[in-house]
Parts: sequence; structure tokens; C-alpha cells
Amino acid sequence: MTTPESVQPASAVEHWRSMVEAERAQSARVSDRAAGGPAQRWSQGRAEAFRADPHRDGDHDVELISRFVGADRTLLDVGAGAGRIALPLALRCEEVIAVEAAPSMATILKEEAAKAEISNVTLIEGRWQDVEPPSADVVLCWNVLNYVEDIGAFMKKVDAHARERVLVVLHEVSPMAQVYPFWRRVHGGEPARSPGLAELLAVLWELDIHPDLQMLPPRPRILQSREAAREQMRGRLGVAPGSPEDARLEEALDELLEERSGSLTVRGASVVREGLLTWRPGTRSGAA
Repeated sequence: MTTPESVQPASAVEHWRSMVEAERAQSARVSDRAAGGPAQRWSQGRAEAFRADPHRDGDHDVELISRFVGADRTLLDVGAGAGRIALPLALRCEEVIAVEAAPSMATILKEEAAKAEISNVTLIEGRWQDVEPPSADVVLCWNVLNYVEDIGAFMKKVDAHARERVLVVLHEVSPMAQVYPFWRRVHGGEPARSPGLAELLAVLWELDIHPDLQMLPPRPRILQSREAAREQMRGRLGVAPGSPEDARLEEALDELLEERSGSLTVRGASVVREGLLTWRPGTRSGAA
């Protein structure tokens, strides 16, 4: 007979996988009802929002990572996106190797590198799990882990490709937290939650990796306009224009959007913080 005491809890890696699979299945069900929903996470239109000038000043994220990447160091950016971090860092270090799976993001990265005449960036297009890039002094993963199923193998590969340090930034809770109040009104029920910082820490400890943790300042999510909020929520909730869900979304926008200091925020949405995890590869220690 099985007793509660004899039932072993799932491992941290298995728990992570179950959360990713539940969120993915829920997104797929929603996308079936509205073509072009969350299944196409990085369409060209959405990718454009991540275009940024590599020569910009005052970017807290760039300054944060530059503390770990000197002029004579190489950086491997896993999930580099449109180059928001990779390109400014290329101006400060010896070389950047950028790995990016989304064609729309990779296109923008190449365009911005060419425009800024940045020649020390090597772009590898493909999923981290499927490519074999060279090692680098520092490996960076900035908010790319939420939808990775095999997190154990992913992090072991990250650790193996870093010569000096691994840097991982991840949200404390799911980055979809701002969408949750709309989900409940549009679809009903509770949305599936993708894993966050606490789940990643458990995974790393299970892999005998014990990182240092630095919590980053909270950054409220700002919406530029009601129209921008409508389009964002349609995409993230899988809502087709003119559908019954769209009508419920309009009602939710009336109820949940509030103006503060000239910008729109979502009433009842969590303030999502990020954490920076750092460790030296191979040593299984977060000691500096």
C-alpha cells in the first residue's frame, strides 16, 4: 500500500518540465481558437519592439553585465534576441557570440550590427540545444529559460561553455504575470504559470550548482496606449479580433487599465522583479 510518506516528490528538473508543458499546452489550446496567437511568440511585429541602438547610454542592463565582461574578454549570449545586450557589449569586449533561434530576432540583430558597423559579433542561428558554439569567457542567459523543457541539459551545456563565469537573469515570477488579470476575465479560470527564479534555483541546487543571487530593482510594466495594450493582450491571450473573447477583452481593458503619470498600467498585476544569478563554471560554487 502506498502511503503519503512513501510518495517521493518530483525532482526540481521534472517539476520545471511539468510547468513548461502545462503552460505550452494551454497556449496551444488558445491558439487553436485564434490563428496567430501565442504559438507565434516572436513574429516580426513583436520582434521590432526589441530593436535598440547599440550606442545608447544609461542602460542599466548593459552596465550590469559589463561589470563581468572586460575589453579582453569574450561573451556568449544564449538567446541574444535582437541584440539588446549583445551589441552594446560588443563595443566593450573582444568578441560576442550570439545564439538566437527566432529568425525575426536574428534579422534585427544583423541589421543593427551592420548599421552600427559592429564587426566582432558572430551570430549562430538555432536553438541552444541544437547548436555547438565555441566556449567563451562569460556565458549570458537573459530571460530565455521560461519555456525550456529540458532545463537540466540546457544548464549543464551553459556551464560547460563558460571558461570564467555564467550570468543568468530570470524573472522572479512568470513574465506573463501582467497578463493574468486579463486571462481570468477573457478565458476564465487560472492561467498556467511558467517557471521562474525560485524554480531555477531549485534546479541549479539539484545540479550541485550554488550561484550568488542579486535581485534587480523592480521595473513596472508600462503600456504606451490602449491600442498598444489591446494588440499586446490579443497576441498573448490568443484572441481573434471580433470574437467573443475580443469583446470580453474590451471589457477587461475598461476595468483594468489605469493611468499613472501619463502612462498606462494594469490594475492588480504583480510587479515583476528579476534576479541575476552568477557562478564560476565547473567549480559548483557561487563564490567570487
